[in-house]
Amino acid sequence: MKKYNKVQIEEISNNPYVLRCWETGITFTKECKIESVKLWNK
Repeated sequence: MKKYNKVQIEEISNNPYVLRCWETGITFTKECKIESVKLWNK
């Protein structure tokens, strides 16, 4: 399992598509999920 350090968490959290980031995971925004599906369907 990937573990993020404090610096990585801070950098990831600055991404507008990230809702929450912690040591063992990332929660993405609804907008990110919608864009991902649109790109996948192309």
